[in-house]
Amino acid sequence: MGVHQIVQTRDHVMILTEGPVGARIIQLGGQPPSGALRTVEGYSTGRWEGDTLVVQTTHLRGEDPAHFAVPRPLLLSRQSKITERFTRVSEAELFYQFTMANCTPNRGSASSRSGGTKACCTSSPVTRATTACHTC
Repeated sequence: MGVHQIVQTRDHVMILTEGPVGARIIQLGGQPPSGALRTVEGYSTGRWEGDTLVVQTTHLRGEDPAHFAVPRPLLLSRQSKITERFTRVSEAELFYQFTMANCTPNRGSASSRSGGTKACCTSSPVTRATTACHTC
């Protein structure tokens, strides 16, 4: 999947990914905007639960044509909510979990999808995590 850089300030977390996604800004302790404001990426707020950063993304624009670009699209609706958990389990490892609620796979009924993966981390001023690492 590539390299991610994670940077935290007092009020925000930034996750930088290789590829088209680029920088993702997560507001810590914030509230999402009014329901009228929706984007392809949605709006992400975060909070700490112990050593785990919990990120909730709402305000997704359900009609994004990019969701149809893959052979088996996962259709997101205006009611979809993505919850992600980032847990540093050791100096060298980060565990990532996600749950997508109210998604509609392949024109079926609304449902949830979950998954997770581990990432290797390096120590640097900026935390770098490489997903799908086989040498951890």
